[in-house]
Amino acid sequence: MKPKKVIIAIFILFFGSMLFCVPRSRQESRTPRLGYVYLPALMEYLSKGDSAAKELETQKASLKASIENIKTKLERGDAGIPEAVLRADLKKYENQVKSLSAQEEKIKAGYYRTIDSAIGVVARRLGVDFVFSRGEELLYADKEYDITEKVIHELSSRKNRTAPHSR
Repeated sequence: MKPKKVIIAIFILFFGSMLFCVPRSRQESRTPRLGYVYLPALMEYLSKGDSAAKELETQKASLKASIENIKTKLERGDAGIPEAVLRADLKKYENQVKSLSAQEEKIKAGYYRTIDSAIGVVARRLGVDFVFSRGEELLYADKEYDITEKVIHELSSRKNRTAPHSR
């Protein structure tokens, strides 16, 4: 036998025998505990207190209104402003919206990391094995298994722990 095959055979025998040596109590399974969260509520909770996210949304709405205004002028053929200028402004505003959207995605990624961490803390505290997001993936769930409020409480307590305190 080649040395590589011998090592693989020893590896398989060793770990295969480990499976049969596991005590009975480990082999017996328990019923998994489930929970779910309503992700949009968690995202809304985090964005509600985030001034940077609000500012981005305000800027984005303003730019979209400017874009619509320029498109309307282009459709009507406004005589006061050359079409080339309008098209240049339109392209500039559209690029600014893309830039703001990229910034918004970075903020959302941070929210998801924060939410994931908070869900992990709450799930461990409650002994929950699986947490689902209520929405398209979850067709039905009893309200008893909804841990959204507990996760919001965890997010709130984190915010309070990191907020500067006046003295």
